Amino acid sequence: MLRHECMDTITMPVATSGASKSWKSWISAGVSLLVSDMARIAETLAVWQKRSTQRYCLAAFGERLLRDIGLTREQAEMETGKSFWQD
Repeated sequence: MLRHECMDTITMPVATSGASKSWKSWISAGVSLLVSDMARIAETLAVWQKRSTQRYCLAAFGERLLRDIGLTREQAEMETGKSFWQD
């Protein structure tokens, strides 16, 4: 059976300095990492949404608009055929 200690006495080792961090700073570091990961996920989702919208609009372009931007119908179809996660 494990003996439960007071949470204030639990420490986590720090690899760089050899000193110990309290559990509060260890949790704080974890939350900070989680927040940065969530921000990266939000950025990725925004990029995917933008790509999807742009490809949808490109698919609706007529021959004249495609010529104006320097694309052929085949090039436009190749781009619009990609999935939103493909660059």
